[in-house]
Amino acid sequence: MPIDSPARALDSPSRALDSPSRALDSPSRAFDSPSRGIGGAHPLQLRGGGIVPLPETAREAAKVKDVFPDALLLTGSAAQEGVFKQDAAKYKYLHVATHGWFNDASPLLSCVIMAQPPRGDAEDGFLTAREIFGMKLSADLTVLSACKTAKGEEGRGEGMLGLTWSLFAAGCPTQVVSQWSVDDRATADLMSSFYGNLKKGMGKSDALRAASLTMMHSPDHRHPFYWAPFIVVGAWK
Repeated sequence: MPIDSPARALDSPSRALDSPSRALDSPSRAFDSPSRGIGGAHPLQLRGGGIVPLPETAREAAKVKDVFPDALLLTGSAAQEGVFKQDAAKYKYLHVATHGWFNDASPLLSCVIMAQPPRGDAEDGFLTAREIFGMKLSADLTVLSACKTAKGEEGRGEGMLGLTWSLFAAGCPTQVVSQWSVDDRATADLMSSFYGNLKKGMGKSDALRAASLTMMHSPDHRHPFYWAPFIVVGAWK
């Protein structure tokens, strides 16, 4: 159906993690993060490197909502892992804007980080590749607007295991995922442009390419660090 009237509301940057109240519980290793930002990016503005506030995810959510007014937004404490697992299958587009973590020792434990669950909740707030694998999605497109969500480790007979592999297994034919740690503000602008291009009728790959070119010609975002991290995986039209 036309992109401007999706069968399901865009589960827009639902995973905006505005002001997380917790620290990561005793990770076995530190999150991978660049020793310094590229082109002026501050480490705390990267969607990786530990759980810190990402103020631009809320702006990203608002911008996607501007493109798709009927989109469902789940931000802050409403962005619960349990809600995602329960409702994600209803929607044609899923957009998750938060922190991401790639676990090279156990790629199916790679995750995107949701809001802190209430006391006594069955979920822990870390949506892992293994948990996504067990879901049944009807989404035509999932965007993981976080750090290193394209990464995976080769699994014997299975290909590259990670978040992308799990989304394919769960039934989603196309993902937009990142190859490295991404800048918070630049990513919000890139995604706004990407969805605007989709609504104009561009294919997924063309929409992302056009958004990247727009960023590339911006004086503040000329470095590929800002405009090249995201790729389309799967069905590109």
